Amino acid sequence: MTTPDFSAVENLIRTRITEMGLASLALSIAQNDHILWETGFGWANRAAKKQADEHTVYSLASISKPITATGLMILVERGLIDLDRPINDYLGQAKLMAHLGDIAQVTVRRVANHSSGLPLHCHFFYEDEGIERPHMDETIRRYGHTMMPPGETYQYANSGFGLLEYLIERVSGQSYANFLRQEVFIPLNLPRTSVDLPQDFVPHAATRYAPNGTPIPWYTFDHPGASAVWASAHDLVRFGLFHLKTHLPDQKAILTDTFIDHMQKPTIRSSEQSGYGIGFRVTENDGGYLTTGHDGAMGGVRTRLILVPEHNISVAVLTNGGGHNLPIEIAAALIDVLLPGHVENRTQQQIPPATAPEWTAQEELLGNWFGHIHTYKGDLPLH
Repeated sequence: MTTPDFSAVENLIRTRITEMGLASLALSIAQNDHILWETGFGWANRAAKKQADEHTVYSLASISKPITATGLMILVERGLIDLDRPINDYLGQAKLMAHLGDIAQVTVRRVANHSSGLPLHCHFFYEDEGIERPHMDETIRRYGHTMMPPGETYQYANSGFGLLEYLIERVSGQSYANFLRQEVFIPLNLPRTSVDLPQDFVPHAATRYAPNGTPIPWYTFDHPGASAVWASAHDLVRFGLFHLKTHLPDQKAILTDTFIDHMQKPTIRSSEQSGYGIGFRVTENDGGYLTTGHDGAMGGVRTRLILVPEHNISVAVLTNGGGHNLPIEIAAALIDVLLPGHVENRTQQQIPPATAPEWTAQEELLGNWFGHIHTYKGDLPLH
């Protein structure tokens, strides 16, 4: 097998991280059952002068979603969770409330494909603030309110994957972290993958940096199922190969191929070219190919996992800085080495960004309005 020439991509990475002042980037690209290239650039930890490599552990942000969804589907395949059953059936004392539509239509599937009607939600807790994450029941009580009719509209909602994490715990009887470790990470032989950052992973972890280059204090959130997984580029690309149905000899089949296909079948349209399945975004014409995977972005994190099923390609690109799209650019350049013309076609077929119209108040909305607003403390008068 001829080794592809990734030297142009290597030069591009070195140029970009210098221009951007980015701390580090790690990558891995595989095709069929072979890892073709994996490496790291820059500092995983600037103060400690620790260089990044393919085994450096990075915060994944929203690439946690397909990993959480994999755990969910294990329970679905075992008959312990029904995707089309109301998610409230699996919750405890705190239940979701619907302000539009029927709460019974907020199914597990609709939570997993972002069509439940839940709004966009992010709630972070930093270690230097002294505020701890509340129990999930309290989060549901405060924020578990649908704002659109279930099944009608795609609305990306981190809180939904927090609910799926809670389902995994309630149904399996294990903690979310332990269930994923026992049922996903160990069987797939992903030794540098975990929920949050256990003590033995700390020496191998990439520090999350703000755009100004300062380390970001440790943080967590009320939706770990959406954002809390850490992994190396090497492990993540192998996770991708499993979802390409590449049966590596050192991995156990934690899902049948039928259930893997089910995860990558879009059941809600998220844009003109893309749809969302069970934890996976599927793009119909990405440079001329169908691709699937997920991106991640939050403070000190920008990541990408992209799969090209037609050519059995898995690509992972991880960085420890936010506010940029470098992993998307580098992943496309890596694929272009294997599929020449991919970047050119992809650029031509990108949807131009939408321009928001200037807002003007409609006459029928102007005036004095009286009523009540619903809060977790009860209904409050509003004028």
